[in-house]
Amino acid sequence: MVHIDGSAEDPAIMLEKKIDKTLSYKDQNELKQNFSIDMRNSIKSTIS
Repeated sequence: MVHIDGSAEDPAIMLEKKIDKTLSYKDQNELKQNFSIDMRNSIKSTIS
């Protein structure tokens, strides 16, 4: 996506910024914790 000032930005970064603005700090931390717990659990189940 190209901004009015002419700078192009990575869509993933754009999305992250959008999420950062949308979610409160607390919600973001909970999401990140839940995500890392989910990742660990899926890795554990893959290994075992």
